[in-house]
Amino acid sequence: YGPLTVAIECTFNGQPVDIEQAERSIADGETVVWNGLPAGGDCTVTETDSAGAVSTVFERTDVNDTITGTQWTLTGLEPVGAEIANSATLINSYDVGTIAIAKVIDGSAAKTAEGKTFTVDVECVLTDASHPEGTNVWNGTVELNRASDWRAQITNVAAGASCVVTEAN
Repeated sequence: YGPLTVAIECTFNGQPVDIEQAERSIADGETVVWNGLPAGGDCTVTETDSAGAVSTVFERTDVNDTITGTQWTLTGLEPVGAEIANSATLINSYDVGTIAIAKVIDGSAAKTAEGKTFTVDVECVLTDASHPEGTNVWNGTVELNRASDWRAQITNVAAGASCVVTEAN
C-alpha cells in the first residue's frame, strides 16, 4: 500500500508559517523531514491520504504533543538538538485475507492420485489508487497431496487483491 500523503501546518505567535513542500508523499519505511520550522511554534502533521488503511496511528513517546488518529499536533516545537526530538512514527494497518485452495480428486481414476503431489502456482495482484497498474502482493507455489487433505491456505494476502491459481502439473 502507499505511498501515503502527509502535510504539515504551523503557526508561530498565532501567525501561519509558510512551509516549503508542506505536503509530502511517503512510502513504507521512508522518513519525511521538514526543515526551517520555528522553535516554539505549534505544528500539526496530518495524514491526508491513508491509501485505504483501516487504522492510522502516529506513535510517539515524548511530551508536548497530542495524537489523534491521522493527526499529530506539537505544541511548542522543540529546537534542533533539544533533548526531546520532534519525531513520530506513522503506522497504518490494512485488512488482509486468506485464500483457501482445495483440489477435488474424483471419478474412477481417483485412486491413482493417492501418492501424488500437485503443485499449484498462485499470484495475487493488488490494484488500487496507489497502484493503478497493480502491484504483486503474493507470488509462490503450494503443494496439495493426501497428507494435506488436498487443501492449502495462504494467509495475510492484501484485501482487495485479485489472485490467479494455476495447477502446474
